Amino acid sequence: MTTLWRHRGFLHLWGAQATSAFGTRIGREAIALSAVMLLGSGPLDLAWLNLAMSLPYLIFGLAAGVLIDRVRRRPLLIATDLIRAGLLLTIPIAAWLGGFSLAQLLVVVFVVMSCSLVFDCAHLAYMPTLIERRWLLDANAKQESTAAASEIVGPPIGGLLVQVLGAPIAILCDAVSYVASAVLLWRLPHTEAPPAHSDGARVTWDDLKVGFRIIFRHRLFRPLALAKIIRAICGGAIGAFYVLYLFHDLQVSPAALGVIVGCGGAAALAAAIVTTRIAAVTPAGPGMIVGIAAAALGHVLLPLAGFFVGTWLVIPLLVLGQLISDFGLAYAFSLERALRQHHIDNAVLGRAAVVISMCGNVPGPIGAILAGVFAERFGLTPVLWVCVAGYALSLPVLLASRIRTLPRVEVSDPAA
Repeated sequence: MTTLWRHRGFLHLWGAQATSAFGTRIGREAIALSAVMLLGSGPLDLAWLNLAMSLPYLIFGLAAGVLIDRVRRRPLLIATDLIRAGLLLTIPIAAWLGGFSLAQLLVVVFVVMSCSLVFDCAHLAYMPTLIERRWLLDANAKQESTAAASEIVGPPIGGLLVQVLGAPIAILCDAVSYVASAVLLWRLPHTEAPPAHSDGARVTWDDLKVGFRIIFRHRLFRPLALAKIIRAICGGAIGAFYVLYLFHDLQVSPAALGVIVGCGGAAALAAAIVTTRIAAVTPAGPGMIVGIAAAALGHVLLPLAGFFVGTWLVIPLLVLGQLISDFGLAYAFSLERALRQHHIDNAVLGRAAVVISMCGNVPGPIGAILAGVFAERFGLTPVLWVCVAGYALSLPVLLASRIRTLPRVEVSDPAA
């Protein structure tokens, strides 16, 4: 049994992350369904909802990074959990009182996503202060496994709760999960040292730019960030039309869609389980490149399945695409997070993490909008092929950098 299994602090942190992850997956489906079922929202309303989910990264990203690096991370994690719980609780209350509106939903989603941005990046920055460096990759892999597991079972549970008990109850479950996460973090047995700059000094423009300077001037993190932006633009376009393409073009049933997505979650879970063992015997740089290459190959199988509509090959191709893509991404992301935690000073790790989150989340809606415009003119299938080709362009960026020669990251003995 590994040391992390006996590390009470990490187990509390992992438990908090797992609890909120499962609740978030349940609530994610319920929020969209509440807009459709309770408010009768149409495509434009849902577009506003997606915008409310993305805007916090653009508006508050840099300021959130400074906040994370200026205060103790654990109280910040607890505060964001409780704020999210309180805001989500207003939705079922308003629905039961007959006062639920789209304006309220948009405000709640915007603030909840702002808190999630702070929580996710503060969580990444807090972990290296809690455990030894040699356990960071294993810790990231374990947390990736719970994220993958929640992706498998969370949406079906959310859909079932909405169908049986209604959307407000499902959202209430999400709120309760954040309270449980806050309790686990509050009971976490760790005395956190004060941050290096906690004297309330004025925040300057240089403070806000630190994250960008760290990421885009670093020989390792710059190509990773540029590759992530490319993937975010093209992946955001693919994701926006995934369900539409499967239903309308590939004639996939709702039940088959659930199986396909579940297979992707299972692949990510498998990757998280074996990440530490693979990383112990293979170099990190080539491992990340192979992981991204697998994701690119998995995306190719999506429009490729369009050539076999009406045959038995459609479902196997889609399942194979999900397996390859999600396994590769889960492995690459675990390595990338551990790499940042190893190479970036913890005093500025929050700001660096926020910049990476912005690279992965801000370009997605832009890609989706552009793809939607071109899909109206040229059709969905040609646009998907262009997006798949664009996604693969992130590979030359990595191959032309020092990433390809990056040695193994420091890991614990996987057999310990």
